[in-house]
Amino acid sequence: RRIIMICVILGCVAYVFFVLYDYACIYKKHKFFKYGFVAGLSLLLASTAVLVVRAFSQTESTTLRIAFLLTLAFIFLGLLIYTLFFAIPFSATYVSGGSKLCMDGVYALCRHPGVLWLAGFYCCLWLAFDTYELLAAFAAFTVLDVLYVIFQDKWTFIRMFPDYQCYKGETPFIIPTWTSIKKCIHTLSAGKEPR
Repeated sequence: RRIIMICVILGCVAYVFFVLYDYACIYKKHKFFKYGFVAGLSLLLASTAVLVVRAFSQTESTTLRIAFLLTLAFIFLGLLIYTLFFAIPFSATYVSGGSKLCMDGVYALCRHPGVLWLAGFYCCLWLAFDTYELLAAFAAFTVLDVLYVIFQDKWTFIRMFPDYQCYKGETPFIIPTWTSIKKCIHTLSAGKEPR
């Protein structure tokens, strides 16, 4: 159990690397920090993989409930991957340090839709396997993700994007509204390019 809790702690450390990556994007210093996003993502993926493999190995049989919840978890994971890597220009965001603000598609839903998908992913994993470690991961990673996007909202993005204040005025922070849901659906169905 101690090793598993170390995995949860390492997943939490991932958010330190995410903040360092934001710092490198703004100040263009400390080239090592540019790899913070990759390092943080690697830590989060590795810790999650260990937690899931451990939980799965302790499960005596796969029930329909577990299968359903794992399907939901992978849907949330797919939405997270799409939001982070396909809904925004990958190269401009993660290679050159971000220069283009996306306000359409899932980013019309709310300013930080990834928080919803990440929370949904870990919640479904916890409900599927019902382990203390996955509950700890769900709670810790979700809280840290919310704190991280608050940091981005108040520090990183206002320095990175000149029109971010306007975007803040038009789009909800995390919880979508009926208006933002309609805008998200409209821009996705119209096939608009990220702007």
